[in-house]
Amino acid sequence: MTLMESMKAYLGKQELLYKKTFGTLPTISWDESLPQDLFVGTPDEDDEIQWTPKAASQENYHELCKELNVFFCTFYYWTLRGTFQDFLLDFPAVPTSSGRKKVIEQAVKDGNYYFPGQDTVLLASCSKSGNDDLLLFYRQKTGEVFIYDTDKRFLFPLEVSLVNLIGSMEAVI
Repeated sequence: MTLMESMKAYLGKQELLYKKTFGTLPTISWDESLPQDLFVGTPDEDDEIQWTPKAASQENYHELCKELNVFFCTFYYWTLRGTFQDFLLDFPAVPTSSGRKKVIEQAVKDGNYYFPGQDTVLLASCSKSGNDDLLLFYRQKTGEVFIYDTDKRFLFPLEVSLVNLIGSMEAVI
C-alpha cells in the first residue's frame, strides 16, 4: 500500500464513521472566515458544516523528504484524527495550499525545536490514558515514526512506517 492509498483508506473510514453515526459527511464548526472549498451544503442548526476531502495540488517542499511531500500534498482535509495502538492522534488541518504551507513550516520548526539538527518533523498531537503531553514525530533520514512525551522527555518508537500508521488508524469523532 502506498501513502496515497493509506490516506485515501483512512479518509474513507472517517467518512463511513460519520455516515453510520450521524448520516452525514464529516463536520466541523462553521466559521465564515474559513476557506470554503471543502464544504458541502450549508451549516446545520448546531452551526456544523459537512466537508469532504479533495485531491490536493501537488507541490514539492524542499525541506521535506519524498514521503512527507506525499503525506502533505495528497489531500486537503479539515480533520485527520484517529487511534493507533491506544494512542489518539490528531493531525493539523490542511484545507488549502496556503494552509498546507503554514502547517509544514510549523511542523519543521517544531521538529527542530524538540530535536535540533535531527531533521525531524512534528506530525500530530497525541494522547493516551489521559496523558496529552505526547507528540508524534517523523525522522526524515530514517523514516522512523515515534511518539515523544514532552513532560517526561521519553521517546517511544512505534516501529511502524507512516504508510502503515495512517492505513491502520481507526477513525474517531
